Amino acid sequence: MRTPERLRFGAPLAAIVAALTTAVAHAQSEPSDGLRYDLRVDIPVTAGAVGLGIAMELLKDALAPRSCRVCGVDGLDALARGALRWNDTGAANTMSNWTGFVLTPVTALAGCEVAAAADHRFHDAPSNALVVVEATALAVALDDAVKLLVARQRPYAHFRDPGEPAPPDTDENLSFYSGHTNLAFTVAVASGTVASMRGYRLASVVWATSLPMAAVTGYLRIAADKHYLTDVLTGALIGSAVGFLVPFAFHRAPAATVDPVATGAMPVLGRGPFVTSSWTF
Repeated sequence: MRTPERLRFGAPLAAIVAALTTAVAHAQSEPSDGLRYDLRVDIPVTAGAVGLGIAMELLKDALAPRSCRVCGVDGLDALARGALRWNDTGAANTMSNWTGFVLTPVTALAGCEVAAAADHRFHDAPSNALVVVEATALAVALDDAVKLLVARQRPYAHFRDPGEPAPPDTDENLSFYSGHTNLAFTVAVASGTVASMRGYRLASVVWATSLPMAAVTGYLRIAADKHYLTDVLTGALIGSAVGFLVPFAFHRAPAATVDPVATGAMPVLGRGPFVTSSWTF
């Protein structure tokens, strides 16, 4: 039986989650500017999302719809397919596997950690990786569920020559939305968001190096005839939303509060010419 593409990366991802559990636990005593986390919540959520994604891949043969629920093609998708599809779709598919599953995640996450190191904040690395992996695992699990529910026919299946034999393919009705694009944009945006929340000087470099590679992944999925333009755009939109919201909405450090006994001064009216009031952020 053919090994599902993303399942090849499931076991390494599970190992990474386990390693991060230990690494983050050792780093918890260090300051965590701009980012907060709770191993009691984040580890179960991340591990659960990874496990759910692996389970859906393992059960794909049983769960995948045998017929499409969304079978038609609109004019925009047909036009984009005609303009962007490669003659050698196999080469485009192989390249998209590398950019979506390897190059973009490695570039984005490594860029975030290099940005931390450049600011001499090595202790940030485990928690940075944990938050990015958490966002990515949640986005992948969501994408898998939507694919099974929507059951959109892939372009290569829709435009197949009627006389061409159709080998058994559990993937041919799982076009919406693009998993490669979703994963690539999630890890790119999550890494950039974490770097920006931390205030790293090289945060802009993380964005500038990872987002173009994620965009290339989306293009290659159309070139490979695996997805329509709307599949790719939806994957980019949802991946970006999850990649931003998981760090920003759930891991943002509380806003600083006023402390009347800390350093800093401002003049206010009082018994003398000035009375000093102090604050901190």
